[in-house]
Amino acid sequence: MDHAGLNHRPILFTIDTDVGLGGQPTSEWLVVTNDHLSVVRDMQSTQVERVIDWDHVEKFRTNSGTGCGLLQAKLHDEGWVDVLRYSNGLAGRFHNVSRRLEQLHESHRSPDMLVSADPVGVEPLDPPRCPSCQLRLAHAHEACPRCLQKRSDSATRY
Repeated sequence: MDHAGLNHRPILFTIDTDVGLGGQPTSEWLVVTNDHLSVVRDMQSTQVERVIDWDHVEKFRTNSGTGCGLLQAKLHDEGWVDVLRYSNGLAGRFHNVSRRLEQLHESHRSPDMLVSADPVGVEPLDPPRCPSCQLRLAHAHEACPRCLQKRSDSATRY
């Protein structure tokens, strides 16, 4: 990660996407630190695609399109720029990422607020899933209806 300039910096969070900015299927990672956001091609080669300094950011948004969406940042001197692309299956994740980035941006602009890696009350970036079958659940603590049904079916068989 030293090649990417990310060593010895506290990483607030990372999140991966399944589509490159050019639209090709690939893995890219958003790496968020206290001073900038980086998009890294893959975590092994640490090929940095984009770097955005927090001081240049006004706000964030997601923009949905056909088959994919974009996480965008509005920069003081450039207007809206594409940070990364994601498939529509990850739209909920990146809506949450956009909100998390907005929260971090607000705390970055306020000198009396410290940006922490584990802010209290922050919702997870991905929805909760059953650990066994990966079915999406409304709440992390609820029982999986699919797994309950399987257990019920196997219990009634002799």
